[in-house]
Amino acid sequence: NPWNLPSSGGNGNGQVSNSGEQTLSWNTTISNSSWIHVSPSSGSVNGGGTTSITITIDQNTDTTSRNGTVQFINTANSNNSESIAIDQEGRPLTSANLINSTSNPFNLSWVANEHGDSLKGVLANSGEQELHWNSMISDFGWIHVNPSSGNISGNGTSNEIQINFDQNNSSSTRNGMVTFYNEYDSNNKLEIAITQDYITSVRELKYTNTIPTSNYLSPNYPNPFNPSTQLEFGLTELAWVSLCVYNINGELVNQIIMGEELLAGRYTYAFNASNLASGLYLFVLRIDGEKTQFVKVNKMILMK
Repeated sequence: NPWNLPSSGGNGNGQVSNSGEQTLSWNTTISNSSWIHVSPSSGSVNGGGTTSITITIDQNTDTTSRNGTVQFINTANSNNSESIAIDQEGRPLTSANLINSTSNPFNLSWVANEHGDSLKGVLANSGEQELHWNSMISDFGWIHVNPSSGNISGNGTSNEIQINFDQNNSSSTRNGMVTFYNEYDSNNKLEIAITQDYITSVRELKYTNTIPTSNYLSPNYPNPFNPSTQLEFGLTELAWVSLCVYNINGELVNQIIMGEELLAGRYTYAFNASNLASGLYLFVLRIDGEKTQFVKVNKMILMK
């Protein structure tokens, strides 16, 4: 029967015996001799005597098993021999381990642009077993992970991930958390804390996601007005928007929106002119989208 050993290796003790009357001279041959050691590897035994032998097996640092044979041979008669088969297990694979890549790591505390942006990084597996990972998002629908789950084979391979953030059209800063985790070890995880400020210039915009068939700027209501009036406009696509108010001389008196990226939909703004003198004013909407460009000028009368 073969001698079965764990990957950690070990020692085995035995004896060479001489059942004859003459002195026995013996030696050994070892296959795969780099990891099997016999001490002593040769010698002589008087008739009817014995000698102690130690076989030492090195640790197997490979993940595959290996086999070898030790043969004890009578030097006077090579047909007079005994063999020991040795089977040694390979070492077990190290467990899958989710880590933040050192070559292209995620920023674990990300301040997202209020207009929306994206964060890229790499998840890596420092273990040898295949990693099955997933993600969990703590927010209200404004954070998106692509891909949101996957598998990473062992030995340092990795997945590139992109996290996208919607524009913050609310009136307050918002916070979220993206957690990547090992499906078979919930304690093995990577957490990314997200903070996103709101767009200061559009904090008073009222937004509905009903998308119009064309870009538009409605007449203000009421008109004439004192001191407040409603300005309404609509976007057919995600676009950069400016909405400004000028006096009759063409001088800029208010930048309501200046170069902000807004989602497709309808917007209403309560314009307050309490700091302006009575008179005729122009409000100008400029839209720069991927598919459309739009400029519209309307008149309004402030009557105090």
